[in-house]
Amino acid sequence: MWTCKECQAVLTPYEAPPDMDDEGVFFVCPLCSHKNSLQVIESPRKRKGDAIYLVQLDS
Repeated sequence: MWTCKECQAVLTPYEAPPDMDDEGVFFVCPLCSHKNSLQVIESPRKRKGDAIYLVQLDS
């Protein structure tokens, strides 16, 4: 679950899918159109095929 930093809407990744541009990974709130940053967390093993995780930092 993600929370929009502008309108405080609680959203699932299905409701606000992640995207990426030159500034990084983010989701756009479908309610207020605010661009919210996400952080990519990789597996410390970094093997091919390992999953990455997207998290939203509190800051």
